[in-house]
Amino acid sequence: MNMTSVGFIYPGLGAADDFEVAPSLIPDFEVAFYNTDDGDVAHTVDDLLAVGDPALLKAHALKLKAQHPDVSSIIWTCTSGSFVYTWQGAHAQAEAIEEATGLPASSTSLAFAAAIEHLGLSHVAIAATYPSKVAQYFHDFIEDSGTKVTNMVCGEIPSATGAGALSLDEVIEFAKQADTEATECVLIPDTAMHSIQWIGALEQSLRKPVLTANQVSIWEGLRLTGASMPKVPALGRLFAEYR
Repeated sequence: MNMTSVGFIYPGLGAADDFEVAPSLIPDFEVAFYNTDDGDVAHTVDDLLAVGDPALLKAHALKLKAQHPDVSSIIWTCTSGSFVYTWQGAHAQAEAIEEATGLPASSTSLAFAAAIEHLGLSHVAIAATYPSKVAQYFHDFIEDSGTKVTNMVCGEIPSATGAGALSLDEVIEFAKQADTEATECVLIPDTAMHSIQWIGALEQSLRKPVLTANQVSIWEGLRLTGASMPKVPALGRLFAEYR
């Protein structure tokens, strides 16, 4: 059996257990997880810039690769810690990881852009758990990628643990608040929020594709490996249309 191993650099608390579930849904998939132990990351621009510093990411990536030598790609699994660096800065983060490890690399923010392109979407809404000042960076990041944001709602949650405590019903209601008639897909950008086992319920409730942070992070990691993967409808339209 040939396993595809994807490395995830994850900052502290939130929904790390989402990644423990993924291998049970995706055949021949292995999670190489590295937690940076940054604790409860605050949703402030300064804190997010600090946690996503490219020099730190290089060091984390080297430790991950040392612990998991069979890893085939690496994802900086923090949406806010990548989009606060803006479109160009997020690419620079990925390039720093690639330079340090020799492996293809990306981030959750870049994964959202790649997933939107993969699904052929042009108009999306954002249900952001973050305070509005931080969420605006994600809004601008998505528009800089060439996609129109039709609407955005902000949860004003101050840190990762608050996002990790959200229930499925709360997330569905939040996503519905963001949705509009012109919206083709709802984005929910927080790796600290649980979602892997909720994608089906979210898409059924909204009757359209939903992209969540942990979902697109896993998809992007697999995409970068070039692995041939079966369709996984349990992980939503993105994985149902995997090619």
